[in-house]
Amino acid sequence: MINTPGKIFGKTYSLFGNENYTGYFYKFVEEILDLLLGKYEDELSLLDIIRKSGKREKNYISFTDENICLKESESVFKSYTPGVTSHRKEQSVFKFRKSIMRLEEWQYHMYMLEFVLVNRINKNKFLKCDLKIALLPHCLRDLTRNCMAEVNGFDYQCRHCSKNCFINEASKMLSSQFKIYSKAKS
Repeated sequence: MINTPGKIFGKTYSLFGNENYTGYFYKFVEEILDLLLGKYEDELSLLDIIRKSGKREKNYISFTDENICLKESESVFKSYTPGVTSHRKEQSVFKFRKSIMRLEEWQYHMYMLEFVLVNRINKNKFLKCDLKIALLPHCLRDLTRNCMAEVNGFDYQCRHCSKNCFINEASKMLSSQFKIYSKAKS
């Protein structure tokens, strides 16, 4: 599961792509968003278009036809979603009926644009908040073990029971970042 400490690969995608650092992913997506924002009214209008384009293939095709930067960057996007096709083939018919299992590779790409744009839109509000919470998807757990996470009043809190768990790794990274942030703030 976790190939290198600090480098996380999911079954369908990774923000590392072909690199050893996620900064390339964010730089790539930010550049695409900057190009798109040169054409669209504002961030919220673009967000609406991206969300609509991620729901229906005909909307996606229209969006990419209108924005050559998306067509030209398709191979780069694909470097971040190498496992989508094989993961879809592995799913049983029952699991495949659930909407998250039906996502096409192009939808992952639209979601990547969406989550970076949403983060951009909300960055200043987030930085001003005293309490910050990371909500991580259940699928990042080490599914080969019985997870020892405990309810802490809001949600489950990682108990670091597995070295091969993405939640464990992410919670350690977030905890160290919080300590750095807290020291800098005081």
